[in-house]
Amino acid sequence: MDNFYTFFRAFRFGVRQRVALTLLIGLLISLTVNSWLSIQEQARYTNEEINRNGLLVSKIISSSIANSVVGYDYHGIQLFIDEVTKSDIQYVKVSNAKGNTMAETEISNQQLSGLRFFNLDIDIDNNIVGHLTIGLNTDVIIATIEAQKESLLIREAGVIIFILLVELLALSILIIRPLSLISAALSQRTRIEGVLPSEIKLDSQDEFGDIARKFNALRAQLNNAHHALQGKIEVADKKLRQVNEKLLKNSQQLEETNRELVNQAVTDPLTGLFNRRKFQSLIKSSAESAEGENDNVSLLIADIDYFKKINDAHGHEVGDKALREFAIRLTEGIRKSDVICRIGGEEFAIFCYRAGSQDAYNIAEKLRQLVEKTTIRVGDIELKMTMSIGIATPGVGAALHCPDCLYRQADIALYSSKSTGRNRVTHFHEVDLDDVEDFNLEPDTDEQHHT
Repeated sequence: MDNFYTFFRAFRFGVRQRVALTLLIGLLISLTVNSWLSIQEQARYTNEEINRNGLLVSKIISSSIANSVVGYDYHGIQLFIDEVTKSDIQYVKVSNAKGNTMAETEISNQQLSGLRFFNLDIDIDNNIVGHLTIGLNTDVIIATIEAQKESLLIREAGVIIFILLVELLALSILIIRPLSLISAALSQRTRIEGVLPSEIKLDSQDEFGDIARKFNALRAQLNNAHHALQGKIEVADKKLRQVNEKLLKNSQQLEETNRELVNQAVTDPLTGLFNRRKFQSLIKSSAESAEGENDNVSLLIADIDYFKKINDAHGHEVGDKALREFAIRLTEGIRKSDVICRIGGEEFAIFCYRAGSQDAYNIAEKLRQLVEKTTIRVGDIELKMTMSIGIATPGVGAALHCPDCLYRQADIALYSSKSTGRNRVTHFHEVDLDDVEDFNLEPDTDEQHHT
């Protein structure tokens, strides 16, 4: 203990040193507390931002895949989630209303442990049709916070050293005027353009005058450096904006091109409806997901009666225009959840989702009456058209989980409508199965079932 006091007395602190030490301790405490509060506030804000972004992303994804969930488009949903998981979204799981998984990102348990999860119901017209779970990677955000902490500590150390030196200089001055001038100069605020506004008005030949001259020289250097740096920043910022605008434009053009290519691959060029390729994808997903009469999709196959006569009498150009008008009438007559495909010639397929056999029959009859009552005008030519419709519903005569069976049985029902007078609607369960082998399912002629 005696040795400690002897060592302490060897380094006697004067008033200036004591004040400086007190200021140093006070600055350390206040800046440490302020830094801790700032870090906590930043962490809270970051957490809220992650939650907001997660909810927003969940809503966007839910809206984008809602129709695919209703349409049991497993492949389309999987392609979509594979695309969105190339960014900070590293996990997506989509389930239907019964809780059955429709698509899910393949990811290890170790990767799952580092994600922030968000859950959201998928709904159409306030009807819940599925459930969405996404996982966001927060590693980048956490790393940013850590970097901000380190930067904050470095800035604090610099501020502490700077303030301590300034206070030591001020305490060594015994003349009020130089002290006031220097204090006023050091405490001045920079202008909005980032420059120091005024010099120290002191031109004495002592230490204070020297300090004033050095301060004024440093001020000029800083202001000049600031102006030069500001000019460089403005030039760099302008170039960066131009590059960003160009990249954004290229990205938008690429996205538009990709959308056009995807649409062209599944769109019938004549009518604008889905084509046979899309039909094959839809019938596979629809049949495989069918679980009973009241929770599946009914397939309608519609064929224009005697369409070959229209082509023979008026030419194919009139026939093509008539097909386009016919497609418009079908589109106007179906529900929003239903999907139409042109699968060949004058033959169309309609997927009626969440429609049992009776609902599908009612929809088909409504379409038949709509077409029957409509006069299609092509130039000066007025055409009256009718159509025959065949229906198949998984679980009602049609086998579950069999796309070929579903199509064949709808086609048999269509043949029955054709062979019993046309301009009719027939469900497969109404067909006499003893006569099925006699049905000719080859492509139509004028007297066969696609006429």
